[in-house]
Amino acid sequence: MRVTGKTKLYSFLYPHMNFMVKRFYRQFRAKGFEKISGEDSVILAPNHQNAFMDAIVLLDGLGRKNQLSYLVRASIFKKPVVAKLLHSINMLPVYRKDYDGVENMDKNDEVFDNCKYLLENKRPLMIFPEATHHLKRRLIPLKKGITRIAFGADEANQFKLNIKIYPIGINYSNAQYYYEDVLVMVGEPIELKDYYEVYKESPAKAHIAIKFELEKRMRELMIDIRSDEYYHLIDHLCWIDVNNAGLDDFEEVFHRSKKLIARAESYLKKDDNEAHQMQQMSIEYFSSLDREGLKDKDFSPWADRFNLALEVVAALIFSPLLAFGALHLFPAMLVPHRVVKNKIKDPGFRSSVKVALAAFILPVIHIVMASIICMVYDSFMAGFMYWLAMVLTAELVLFFYNRWNRILRFIKVGRLKKEGKADVFYKQRETLSAFISRF
Repeated sequence: MRVTGKTKLYSFLYPHMNFMVKRFYRQFRAKGFEKISGEDSVILAPNHQNAFMDAIVLLDGLGRKNQLSYLVRASIFKKPVVAKLLHSINMLPVYRKDYDGVENMDKNDEVFDNCKYLLENKRPLMIFPEATHHLKRRLIPLKKGITRIAFGADEANQFKLNIKIYPIGINYSNAQYYYEDVLVMVGEPIELKDYYEVYKESPAKAHIAIKFELEKRMRELMIDIRSDEYYHLIDHLCWIDVNNAGLDDFEEVFHRSKKLIARAESYLKKDDNEAHQMQQMSIEYFSSLDREGLKDKDFSPWADRFNLALEVVAALIFSPLLAFGALHLFPAMLVPHRVVKNKIKDPGFRSSVKVALAAFILPVIHIVMASIICMVYDSFMAGFMYWLAMVLTAELVLFFYNRWNRILRFIKVGRLKKEGKADVFYKQRETLSAFISRF
């Protein structure tokens, strides 16, 4: 089945999915999409940390009319009904030798021909150049599939398509959970025409040159911790440093973390013994926080500025509205959470499954409840007002969601202080903060 990049189902689902994704995140930022022109043959090349979510978070920047087509792992196309549905929302399978077998590799010829059709018709195509997803905040070596498709399509059109490959960095505060932050940044495009002469001389050299340049530009747009040995230490130090600065804006968090990573990776090469000790301490510190259900910011210098009394009073004032909103919203959050916890083994798919299930469950709840009100009061307006109340109070619940979690953590830290168990956290954090100040 050919993917055309123009389907009614995609257009129908777009507003709802875009709305749901924006509500899934606390801060949703999309930067640089104005660089992408609908007049060009475009390939989007994002890093791949978070399964289907990495495609969905691009929707807002592209808009409803500029439908995105994208290559995804072939294994999810095995059932004919599922394959038909995925094709109808512009998904194409890509077959990989290590996962799908050598005998299936010929199927990629048909898929690549479909990609050529999309590029010829100026339909944006997304390809993950890493060719696999992973949760670590780093770029892994790129594969040549993206340049193979680009040059194949352009060569078939006498190099007249002027294909542009846009590097994209997708950054999550935590890829697996509700109401975290995401920052999507589009970089300057790589224009295939700049590599025509190299390609005519040696296709292999052109593939390598573009892959090298794309990797360089992608790294600039994402949190990229390149150290294997000290990955966990650097990742942990980034969050301690951000919380010491009291930053909340995720774009500011991104830029500060980029600077710290550069300094840390340079400094940590100097003293392996000290670096190993700090890494062990940071792993122990963050593991202990996870066991207690706490976060590093709960022990930061800014933690004491949290006004518990004011937060509790605000929650009490809005409690009737919060109760109403939670009654209709939480089933759409709790059911996906349970499904993911019990059924999804790959952590990289957790948030994608949560959003997909919530996007289905929430409108069902809204339609059923609004219909019941319509029938009970024999009034369409009553049903509409009830639906509006569900939507507005859901927004209020999301606003208080993190605040409620913060209240619970604040109380837990107070209990640990009374029991004398908080001192270990503070001492470890103080040592790690002092270590940051050295570079």
